[in-house]
Amino acid sequence: MSDQQRLERIEQTLDKLSDVVVQQARMQEQLVTLFKRMERYDRDQGLLARKHEQEQALLTEKVVLLERLSIGRGIFFRALDKAIWLIAGCLVAAAATLLDRPP
Repeated sequence: MSDQQRLERIEQTLDKLSDVVVQQARMQEQLVTLFKRMERYDRDQGLLARKHEQEQALLTEKVVLLERLSIGRGIFFRALDKAIWLIAGCLVAAAATLLDRPP
């Protein structure tokens, strides 16, 4: 084998190695980009999760407030219902008493 052929083989091997190094560099850049995207996605998901937790806490507070308001209104209307029936009963009793009197 001549020196010229050896040099050509060495050059071909170096060219192949050069191509492999370039491919590895590209892959590494793609991985770095992918990891950055993943970090950004994770960060955004964390922010979104915290936002949802805050919204859920606010909704829970509103539900508790509505429950208290509903209970208060229930008590009021229950008492009002009893009062109306009491007044209606008194009016019926008074009417019956007045109608039952002899002239």
